[in-house]
Amino acid sequence: MRILRLHIVVITVLFSFLPGMYSLGQTTTVYIVRHAEKYVLDSTDKNPPLSKEGNKRVKALQKKLKAVKLDAVFSTSTIRTESTGRPLANANKIALQHYDAKDLKGLADKIKSQYAGKNVL
Repeated sequence: MRILRLHIVVITVLFSFLPGMYSLGQTTTVYIVRHAEKYVLDSTDKNPPLSKEGNKRVKALQKKLKAVKLDAVFSTSTIRTESTGRPLANANKIALQHYDAKDLKGLADKIKSQYAGKNVL
């Protein structure tokens, strides 16, 4: 009876490691990009769009990552971050996903659990 219980405990422990073991050997690549330059003519504007230079940088980023198949693109809900990420999401035919900039752990947990072995911006 003790041996049977021991086997059940060992099997239970092994099964608890399976989700983490699935991601072993997989490389998840996370591209961290700050939003491109913002239009700063109005210093009171808390949510400015990108400047001409910022739009040029977005195009350069698209060119740089052209050969990379992105599986997810995350952005905060500001105009400048959406404008930086949306063209890459569109190019990869995926939806732009919003995250809370104050909950980076939540974003990291989501990437680890849902995008293991994939490319994320």
